Parts: sequence; structure tokens; C-alpha cells
Amino acid sequence: MADTTLFRHTVTKVVFYGQVVVYVALLTRMVSHYQTKAQQTLSSYNPDIFKWLWSLIAFMVSIWSFKVLFYFISQNPIVSILADCLLVLMVYFIAVVQWRNPSLFHIHQLTTQQPDPTLPSAKLSSNGLLDKETRATILESVQTQVKEQALYRNSELTLPALAEEVGVSVHHLSESLNQHGGKNFNLFINEYRVAEVCEHLDQKSERKLIDLALDAGFSSKSSFNAIFKKLTGQTPSRYRR
Repeated sequence: MADTTLFRHTVTKVVFYGQVVVYVALLTRMVSHYQTKAQQTLSSYNPDIFKWLWSLIAFMVSIWSFKVLFYFISQNPIVSILADCLLVLMVYFIAVVQWRNPSLFHIHQLTTQQPDPTLPSAKLSSNGLLDKETRATILESVQTQVKEQALYRNSELTLPALAEEVGVSVHHLSESLNQHGGKNFNLFINEYRVAEVCEHLDQKSERKLIDLALDAGFSSKSSFNAIFKKLTGQTPSRYRR
């Protein structure tokens, strides 16, 4: 009887922790999907949001690892208590971070790219994609309008909004940026923003960095610092010296 009870208890734990593994796998896949989606459709994408999410996932995996260690290997109650303490710490940590920076975990609603009707003037190759010449034409037109009209200064600019502004479909614009330009929408727009800030700094502007960043289209100091360093290899303060 005791053996049967132990067996049932073990099976229950295996099923429970198996569900945890599946949950973590699905969560990882979902976050990865939305991170890619944000990079492709949002110009105000803040990489810090996903850094925090990945950190929280890693923290959560650590907690459940302690739980597994307790139930299947160690049986030391201190291990279970430590896992519970880490869980409480994580909850309070999230609350404090959100309180100090309410916009950290805020992200604009991501739009789903639906297949757009093929434009009459668009030339498609045999695989259904635009041909190289058409992609180059679209990209050149977009680059001209984004620069001349300073569309990148709009911190709320999204891929669908830019597509509507320049008169092409979302699908064709995304394809032209990725296939011909070799970059996603977020990088494409932020290159213009960083270039404008660098131009002011090269001219020895004495304005505050955050003012230059906001005028160029960045939505926050954290996203500005992260993207500026990614594209220039230096922090804004160091670049200014």
C-alpha cells in the first residue's frame, strides 16, 4: 500500500513538473516571437523590455530547478524554502521595478501583417516575392520620404503607418526592408534617429542628450541609450566628448 501511494505521488510530481517544462518552453517561444514581431513593426521598440522578460524567465527556471532538486534529488527542506523565498523575491522585484519605471513593460499593440493584395505595378518572381528591381525601387522611395519628411521623428511610427504614408502595402514594405535593405523596420528607422543625434553632437550642440533624443523620435532615455550604443559602439555621453 505504501509503495502504491509513493508511486502515485511520484507520478503526480512528474506530470506536474512536466507541465512546467511545457509551459516554460511555450513561454520562451512566445516571447521570442513577439520580440521579433516588435523589431519588425515598431520604431519605438525598447530592447530593455525583452531583456527584463528573458531575465524573469531565467529567474523562474532557477526557482523551478530548486523545486525539482528538492522533490527528486536532495529532499533537503532548505532547498524548498530557498525556492519559495526566491519566488517571493521575484514578485516584489517586479513590483518595485514597475513602480519605479511604469513604462518599462508597456509595449504598443502589435499589428498582424495580413497578406496584402498585390499592387498592379508590383512585379512578382516565380516564388511569389517581389523581384529585386521592384524591391530596390520601393526601398529608395521609402528612404527618400523618410529622410525628406523626417518621418522618423514620430516616436509612434509603426510599419503599417509608414506603409500607408509612402503608399505601399505593409507586406511589400516589410519584404523590401528585409530582403533588399537587409534590416528590420526598427533598425531602419532608428538609424535615421541616431544619425540626427550624431549630427547635432558633431556640431557641438549644448542641448541635453535626452532633448536631442526625443526630438529625433526616441520615446525614452533607456531605448535611446541602448540603440545608440548598438549602432555606434559608444554611449551618447562618450560620443559627445
